[in-house]
Amino acid sequence: MTARLARPWAATVLGGIAAGWYGLTVAQSAVGPAMVWPASAVGFTAVVLWGGWMLPAVWVAATVVVMISGQPGHLALVLAVPAVAEAAAAWGLARWLRLELRFLTPGSILRLAIVAGASAAVGAGIGVALRLLTGMPAAGATSLYLPWLLGDATGMIAFAPAMLAWLQPRGEPVRPNAREGSALAIAVALVSVFVLVNFSLAPEPRTVPTLLALFPVVVWTSLRADTRLASLVVVVLSVAGTLGVRFHTGALTSVSDTREVLNVQAFHFLVVVLTLVGTALTTQREQALARALDVERRLSAVSAATIDVQMLFAVEAREEFRLVHLNRAAVELVQALWPGASEGDLVGRYPADAALVLPGMEGSFLERNLAYGREAVRTREAVHFHDEIQTPTGTRTADVTMVPITGRSGEVAYVLRSSVDTSARRAAEEATRRFNEDLERRVIERTHQLASVNRELEAFGYTLSHDLRAPLRIVEGFSSAIIEDLEQGVVGEVADHARRIHAASQRMHRLVDDLLRLSQLPTSTVTREVIDLSALANDLVAELRATDPGRTVEVRIPAGLQAYADARLLSIAMQNLLSNAWKYTAREPVARIEVGQHQEDGVTVTWVRDNGVGFDPQFATRLFSPFERLHKPDDFEGVGIGLATVQRIIAAHGGRVWADAAPGHGAVFSFTLSHAAGRAIA
Repeated sequence: MTARLARPWAATVLGGIAAGWYGLTVAQSAVGPAMVWPASAVGFTAVVLWGGWMLPAVWVAATVVVMISGQPGHLALVLAVPAVAEAAAAWGLARWLRLELRFLTPGSILRLAIVAGASAAVGAGIGVALRLLTGMPAAGATSLYLPWLLGDATGMIAFAPAMLAWLQPRGEPVRPNAREGSALAIAVALVSVFVLVNFSLAPEPRTVPTLLALFPVVVWTSLRADTRLASLVVVVLSVAGTLGVRFHTGALTSVSDTREVLNVQAFHFLVVVLTLVGTALTTQREQALARALDVERRLSAVSAATIDVQMLFAVEAREEFRLVHLNRAAVELVQALWPGASEGDLVGRYPADAALVLPGMEGSFLERNLAYGREAVRTREAVHFHDEIQTPTGTRTADVTMVPITGRSGEVAYVLRSSVDTSARRAAEEATRRFNEDLERRVIERTHQLASVNRELEAFGYTLSHDLRAPLRIVEGFSSAIIEDLEQGVVGEVADHARRIHAASQRMHRLVDDLLRLSQLPTSTVTREVIDLSALANDLVAELRATDPGRTVEVRIPAGLQAYADARLLSIAMQNLLSNAWKYTAREPVARIEVGQHQEDGVTVTWVRDNGVGFDPQFATRLFSPFERLHKPDDFEGVGIGLATVQRIIAAHGGRVWADAAPGHGAVFSFTLSHAAGRAIA
């Protein structure tokens, strides 16, 4: 045998003999082997702690104990078999059930009970069978089975945790301090004495006084002691209880053997459950709390170094979230938005209580964040979303990530809410968007203006090549005729030629003046103000009546018409539109001109309508190009600059101008002073 196994092997032999001697001493009472058999706990402890190598040691110890009981050596070897079979069964069951040998959870106590009961049943069954084979009467062997089963099972439950706890490397520290340990030792000693000698103090039943004495000690032990100390308390109380029965002085003693057996088993069950299970529950809770605090400390250390706003929530039953930590950035943000709030006001609270500390916190914000947090718990994956919150200082926006954090059990124990404030970035993006929209609008306007200028340049080129050349040809032709006539001495037609030259020069003068006026109109800078459009139109009509007093024209201009525009430019545009209407109604027996406004797509449309000669609508867009005319100069005077002037003024205001007409049924010229859809837009 190797040196590594020699010491455990020897300990198993000596421990088994000592425990067996104790059991035999107790068994000398009337109850017999139904008392606690710690020898079974020694065998169980040895094999589960050091393996199957200890089974021979269990056999040796059991053989010695049987010999001490008075059996011959050769028979003792056989009668020791049940102890070996019991230890082997316990070893196999412990491995199969994965028994946790520190008994830190209630589940490990339950597994111990299963191992103890099943292996004791195996040992008791083999033991009874061997007794029958060695000559014991059937009645005696049968009555032996139940006490044997109860004794071995109780022995393993009562003594094995203490041996396993003290033989293994030290685990969790003993919780009581020196003063508490001393108080516990005194309390256990007093209760042990009470249980040991209670028979003479009170008549049966003594259950109530025993429980009253026992309950405070085991409860205090389960709450304040670790597994080692709790197991030691169980052993001390077990020894006191069983010895009290042995000497017929204790609280468990009874005049009835059956009641005495039940008292012993119930006493041990009560002590083990209250002490070991209570200690396991408390230890489990404290370990979970310690792990939680460790996780929180680690996360706190990590989150304290980041500028992201981070809040750590513990996930509790029914997916409730409790705030357990805020990093520095989160604290600073809360204090900036809610100056009266502090970290202490928030930690430990549930989201539903946030409104009590943070006035104005929206319920929809909390519900939205809870929904995303629960999604992270269910999917076990990080959830990203964009969030908004109304604060006393305005709306704040953030990019948020909910990160689930699992514990040792594999379940999600925490959710970390990490957010980056995007309010400034969103504001910058919105400003950039507005700038781009404004830039795009300006580009469109400039493009439109450039297109208009190009059209005007084309028209100007046409004017230079056609309209201005025509008067020049007249001047050139009739001046040559004058020269020829004067050379030939013919003077009769000179005066007519001179009149034609004069008329052509006048026409050229008007063309040049119109070109200058058109070129001097602004294309971008306008100064807007509220204008009484009704008064402006009435003044312009009055000027037209003064220049043409012989005409009778019915003009309708409702009161209250207004415009927001450059007063000087709008006056020029209206003067051109009203002059056109006045001119093209000259042949109507009853001329009518009307000015009005209406709303279209939220934009004010101003129009000038007449019942004049009209024009073909398919040529409407040509009207707004310089020098474009739809009527012969002999029919109506003009050079085609007026409507081009109107178009440039309206474009400078960001509006549009269009025309509707039909030959012989008048025309309507409409315009807006801001962006709006229109028909036949120039």
